Amino acid sequence: MNNKISFQILNKTNMEEYKRIRLEGLKNSPLNFGSSFEEESLFNNKKWISRLSNNNAITFGALIESKLVGVVTLTLNTRLKTKHTAEIHAMYVSETHQRKGIGSKLINSLIEYSKGLKTIEQITLSVEKENESAIKLYRKSGFMRFAEVPLALKVENKYYDFIMMNMFLK
Repeated sequence: MNNKISFQILNKTNMEEYKRIRLEGLKNSPLNFGSSFEEESLFNNKKWISRLSNNNAITFGALIESKLVGVVTLTLNTRLKTKHTAEIHAMYVSETHQRKGIGSKLINSLIEYSKGLKTIEQITLSVEKENESAIKLYRKSGFMRFAEVPLALKVENKYYDFIMMNMFLK
């Protein structure tokens, strides 16, 4: 078996693998997402395809052969006053492939893509305050903390704080 990892922008042909890894992430790391496994497991295929067909939400994938092992989405803001900004969402690397540099390569692919657009000047993201490995990864990629959002997530009557991070491209 060849373990060569390729990185690409996903499209509707990747729907089944995207659905699988997204639900895996929601189930295994519920504090890393604003959505839940319970919500998204009810989505029909049309909804999954629409996510990968949205020109303003570009999802990058890390694949070993045809199996997705990591994903991250760049959401472009389209409003006149905020179209110079974009946001990172839905970052996840399968547990069996974590700590192998895949997350870093996904983020760097996303940053390079953003620079190529020429319109994006700032990328922001939010991350659960106790998620030290993700915070370290984002810092290593050049993101800086700029705010804290208390009580940002509520899971089973427990609140979690998030921190906001950003990177200026220009």
